[in-house]
Amino acid sequence: MSSDYFKSQDTVKKLLNDSVKGGSQSIFGYIPRIEWEGLEYDDRDYSNRTWLSVNTETLKDSQNKYSGELTRVYEVLNLVRVILFCPKHESGSYRKGQMLALICRDAFRSKSKDCVWFRDTTFRHMPVEDKYFKFAINSYYTYDERVEIQ
Repeated sequence: MSSDYFKSQDTVKKLLNDSVKGGSQSIFGYIPRIEWEGLEYDDRDYSNRTWLSVNTETLKDSQNKYSGELTRVYEVLNLVRVILFCPKHESGSYRKGQMLALICRDAFRSKSKDCVWFRDTTFRHMPVEDKYFKFAINSYYTYDERVEIQ
């Protein structure tokens, strides 16, 4: 079995969306907005709500074997980075941010779904900004991509 770039992106989105939707309502009383790279957002005033920013990056794309004469198999290593922004003025914001950060971490932690394997997932506290407490969740993930030789 194998995956490709777009399937792996869909897997990342599904895992994070499902986890945030399933766990954040009871913490915040609403579901925080998730901003995905490459999408345009018109209303960007988040000063009153927690929100997340997500991007991915391909770190390594190496051919690791042939599968027959007409197929190459590439092992692709990626990083998903989630930055969580929690307004400082909101009561209990820091603790709520920690709770959501753990939910985001657990969305990927040691998961294997749709031929995508997540590993080395971490979360950390970031330097505080004027308006926000910030947390970073990083997870490396790999998949094999089969490419037909033309």
